Amino acid sequence: MTIKTIQPRRGTAAAWTSANPVLAEGELGYETDTGLSKRGDGSSQWNDVRYEASAIAVDVRSYGATANGTTDDSGAFQDAIDAVGAAGGGTVFIPRGTYLLSNGLVFDTTRVALIGAGFQGTVILNYDGNDANAITITTQTGVRLENFRLIKTGGTGTNGIVFNYTATAITNYRWMLTGLNIMNFASGNGLVLNGVEQARIEEVEISGCDIGFYSTTN
Repeated sequence: MTIKTIQPRRGTAAAWTSANPVLAEGELGYETDTGLSKRGDGSSQWNDVRYEASAIAVDVRSYGATANGTTDDSGAFQDAIDAVGAAGGGTVFIPRGTYLLSNGLVFDTTRVALIGAGFQGTVILNYDGNDANAITITTQTGVRLENFRLIKTGGTGTNGIVFNYTATAITNYRWMLTGLNIMNFASGNGLVLNGVEQARIEEVEISGCDIGFYSTTN
């Protein structure tokens, strides 16, 4: 019996974005430089198709998050994010509840998704006394933030979500934000994009901020 190896269509993220093809229904496309993949539906172009679900998923409660709105859960969140990043990528799930974060979260590895149960069900309260952003993304690609509400409740931190990747050697910065509600960063910005070339933003509501959306992107 002859065994043949079947590989999905392959190319760099930049090549896929430039070509922007329509994949057949069920056809898989793979980005060789990011490790991310998409599955076609027979009609949508590449840039309009979401990435495939990540390989592993963890629950922030498994890392000690309490969701009671008064206990600091920032350590549990950061441990879960770091664990998924170290494993090569995956999803950090935030179940329904209210979570207090007294320190800012940092994403510094690719292919990590932070996904809640909807912005009316998953609420993150940010009370940061370290003058840090609530969420900072410093990695090149593959970070997704979806389905939660982020509310500033006090402290000295200034900004809500900050995408900050400025390495000039890489020209495809690919992130996704969907179904977010960013509120009450009255002395700062709700959403900041620094040096971002590609980002997909859908159904994001920003209110009560000094500046809702700020970008240094050309």
